[in-house]
This record gives sequence, C-alpha cells and structure tokens, in this order.
Amino acid sequence: VMLPARNRRDYDDIPQNAREKLEFIWLEKVEEALEQGLDP
Repeated sequence: VMLPARNRRDYDDIPQNAREKLEFIWLEKVEEALEQGLDP
C-alpha cells in the first residue's frame, strides 16, 4: 500500500492483523509512487 509519508503518524490506528498482511510504502513525493509502481 502506498501512502503519503505525512500519514505515517496514523499507522498505529490500522488494526494489527491488517498491518501484518500489508506492505506499507511511505511516499514523500508523487514521483515516488511512479517509481515504486513501475519497479518489477
């Protein structure tokens, strides 16, 4: 899941079981989403 880095403070609000099943990618800039999305 790609999320804005400014939302990282809300990470603890995500249920533990969901956090264990997801990989979080914290983005500083929109361009990083393109880089991550195109990475094989």
